[in-house]
Amino acid sequence: MARCKPRHPQLLQMARTAYLSAFAAAALLASADANAQDIRTAAQDSSEPKFIAATVGGQHVIIGLCIDIMRAIEHEDPSLHFVGDQRWMPLPRIEHSVQTGVLDAACGLLRNKDRETRLRYIEPELFPVRYHLAVRSDDPVQIENWDDVRKLGDKGVILTLSGSGEIKRLQEVGGLIIDAQAMTPLQNLQKLHSGHGRFFLQRYPGLDRDIRQAGLVGKIKVLPAVMDGTSFYLVLGKHVSQDTVERLQKAIISLTKRGELAKIAEKWN
Repeated sequence: MARCKPRHPQLLQMARTAYLSAFAAAALLASADANAQDIRTAAQDSSEPKFIAATVGGQHVIIGLCIDIMRAIEHEDPSLHFVGDQRWMPLPRIEHSVQTGVLDAACGLLRNKDRETRLRYIEPELFPVRYHLAVRSDDPVQIENWDDVRKLGDKGVILTLSGSGEIKRLQEVGGLIIDAQAMTPLQNLQKLHSGHGRFFLQRYPGLDRDIRQAGLVGKIKVLPAVMDGTSFYLVLGKHVSQDTVERLQKAIISLTKRGELAKIAEKWN
């Protein structure tokens, strides 16, 4: 018996092509799913502009410099997905959670010797920061360096944030009187304004925004001297796989080379 030829060979070929295309797409999706990696993180309390509480469309959300950076990394490598960035957590708990494997990553941590022994820094930096001293507007003090602060003795108390990386850096400078009791920049600015401390050490980007939000424009001024400069990094737990480390590093290198990270940092300056 003779075999019947298809009445519409072109339609049959189109169907075959569509089937093969769908099969290929499904294979690619399956491959992407196999390579997908959730990176557990959290939003750091009192760390503007890295993480900022906001209301968008009637919903309470977390925005900021680090949120934009994580979204940029995800766009650069769609197999990477940060989860947990809409949950607040204090810095000490974030560090401990990354170290113990409860979380995988922390965005925007400065480098110090203690952290280097416990955590893994991804190169290159995410963004640079510089530190200035804020004082009351009627304070005539002139500061060029840390020696000038040391000479003030107990009249040169420096306010900084509890649990922050700046504490260890100030301790390494030596000879300074540090008050690290406050949990938020607002609390430190209020203490500064009321005379419970001579200086508030805080970083740019962020310090001008802190002063505005505290309602202290015209009452607090920022001294021009740059007291310290450092870089903030993406930090991972040592349990994170080498493959994930390499994918994150590749994405950050690409974003750095194209100037995307610099644009994000400038947006929040």
